[in-house]
Amino acid sequence: MKIDKFLIAPIKSGQQTNVKPWLIMDDAFENLQNAYTWRGTVRKRFGTNLMNESKAAPFDQLFSRFRINIGMTDGAGNFGPAVITPVITFIPGQMFSVDNEVLTVNQLGVPAPLLTTGLSVSTFDTTMGILTIRGSIPNEDIFFYPALPVMGFGSYEVSDVSDELLFGFDTAFAYMFDYNTGWNQVTGGAGNNQWTGSDSDFFWTTNYRGADSSDFLLFITNNIIADGFRYWDGANFTQLGTAATTPFDTVPNFIVTAKIIVPFKNRLILMNVTENVGGQNINIANRIRWSQNGSPVSADAWLQFPVTGKGGFLEAPTKQAIISCAFMKDRLIVFFELSTWELVYTGNTALPFTFQKLNDELGVESSNSIIGFDRSALGFGSTGIHSCNGLNVQRVDGAIPDTIFEVSNDSNGPQRVAGIRDYFTEVAYWAYNSIDAQTSFNDVYPNRVLVFDYVNKTWAYNDDSFTAFGLFFLQQDFTWDDLDVTWQNSQITWKDGSIQNKFRSVITGNQQGWTSVVNRDESTNCFSLYITNIVVAGNIVTITCIDHNLADDSYIFIDNIVSDDNMGAPGVINGLIWQVTATSYTTFTIDVGIVAVRGNYLGGGTISRVSQIVIDTKQYNFYATVGAIISLNKVSFFVDRTTTGQIMVTDYSSSSSQTNEGYVLETTPYANIAYEVDQDKFWHNLYFNSYGETVQLRLSLSQAQMMSTDAAFADFQLNAMLFNTSQANNF
Repeated sequence: MKIDKFLIAPIKSGQQTNVKPWLIMDDAFENLQNAYTWRGTVRKRFGTNLMNESKAAPFDQLFSRFRINIGMTDGAGNFGPAVITPVITFIPGQMFSVDNEVLTVNQLGVPAPLLTTGLSVSTFDTTMGILTIRGSIPNEDIFFYPALPVMGFGSYEVSDVSDELLFGFDTAFAYMFDYNTGWNQVTGGAGNNQWTGSDSDFFWTTNYRGADSSDFLLFITNNIIADGFRYWDGANFTQLGTAATTPFDTVPNFIVTAKIIVPFKNRLILMNVTENVGGQNINIANRIRWSQNGSPVSADAWLQFPVTGKGGFLEAPTKQAIISCAFMKDRLIVFFELSTWELVYTGNTALPFTFQKLNDELGVESSNSIIGFDRSALGFGSTGIHSCNGLNVQRVDGAIPDTIFEVSNDSNGPQRVAGIRDYFTEVAYWAYNSIDAQTSFNDVYPNRVLVFDYVNKTWAYNDDSFTAFGLFFLQQDFTWDDLDVTWQNSQITWKDGSIQNKFRSVITGNQQGWTSVVNRDESTNCFSLYITNIVVAGNIVTITCIDHNLADDSYIFIDNIVSDDNMGAPGVINGLIWQVTATSYTTFTIDVGIVAVRGNYLGGGTISRVSQIVIDTKQYNFYATVGAIISLNKVSFFVDRTTTGQIMVTDYSSSSSQTNEGYVLETTPYANIAYEVDQDKFWHNLYFNSYGETVQLRLSLSQAQMMSTDAAFADFQLNAMLFNTSQANNF
């Protein structure tokens, strides 16, 4: 029988769902989950690192969480009893740390004992906020971890190149990151150190001048009336949400807050504003306001007519709300709910701006979904992922047309979409809550990341829970000893830009106040969830993890558990991968089998997600044009070498959902082929006995492989596939 060979390379088409799987491109995929096409290959999804890998584990994870310094222990390691400030709602899942000792709030009460990984005896009154510590580490800072969702990042620009200071926000506080102290609350300015938004009220920041053109100010808004909008001058927050617009009235009108703040044409622009008019707060969603040409923080900077040349306002000729905006060279594109406009500069001092319609059908629903490019801006609309090039607006997600309709509308789903551009990898990411990935207890926070290779215009998906993205300039050169990874599980090279000083990285935040750095060459996810409590009943272990957002049957890696018996020993729960069953928003269970887990949980336990690769190829029939059945004999896979990696390959015949026998594709060198040890890539063959109208391959880790750290943590890169087939009977 004649054997025909068909090479699938380079692989660059990504996921395609706009036609049936047998009609997609030969190098496209019906499903591409936790993997993506990049520069002609299919590779495992990006991994993440903690914010400061130079700190020793498990101390390093404390530097990646939003936290507040509340004081210091005395020479005997004692503190309080004292009311901790700032005061918020105290709940289980929050914690304190004293150096590397972790104190966990796991119950409500007055006063309730804290779980402790050290020697202290500590209590916390969750009603009054009273903390008492006895016998901890002497003369050390005490940090409080609010465990609130990350609601945005912003860079405060200073004079030095690439030395921007990284701000982070949760629902109540602002933080700044420092390599020596980690995240810590930023304070300054009486009454301006706390915010009151919900977990769907995200922050918008921008940098602009102050009273003098040489001043650097960071303007901040979360569009909450009680919070107004503020600016940071390097020492204090100042409330600008009472900027007067009509000083000559008996009761002057003033600006309260705005959804968007951007600088444009030497003025600060507010969009979708809320104003106090005659003593009442009124939201005017289609209005923009501008400051004077010059200082936006002067007392008269926002005055409107009859003070010519100061501030002013303009309402778009539509009742739709302004949702977001993006710059395109020297142009400002404004996105409404169902339309897109340009804010045009007129040069007229009295009326410097006007609106010009670009599209009256396509707009944007998600404020933080906008990603700007040199020639276009992309964002999530109600009918597609829309691209505006300054002349027109059109959908760009034609290959995956149904994805946009999977964005959950419950729990303010469209508001939770967050986007970012990764310049290093040349891809864009959007985190969103997909109804396709939802189960009973992960329907609030984002549960999926859409990956867009904007060079090759291809798509893929990751299973992640990120509430916000940002950009971060590394502030030190890393050595290999600084990185909390092993050689076999990392694709990082010594000259890799991602570990060099001043490198601009994508960072993420999640629903528990954790942050991390995206790294395309890291094959694992860093810790991103904290364990509040553990209860053992036979072989079932119930883990309390506030707002875990995990789906049933997902996989996690657990480590750093401290207990008074074998529960915290390596290989019992610590250092292993587990499959979860969600039982509530705050709890899930794992089955430890015949292992006897003993002892009481004392805290410290951390969780990282373990991503399961699922790659479904096209339904192939290279003889369809002659009406013949295909017989699949062998497939050669051109893979990158790993130290411990492997993946399962199963085949489907005639578009049936029934799989045939699975085969293990090893990405490690074969023991009987000595020269493979020195190769970066090699061809490995698998032999099949498939016969049908079409044949399709699935590359995925089996349950056994997912439970193995060797296989689950290994990298995977597929460079090509060579199909060996023959023509069989006619249809």
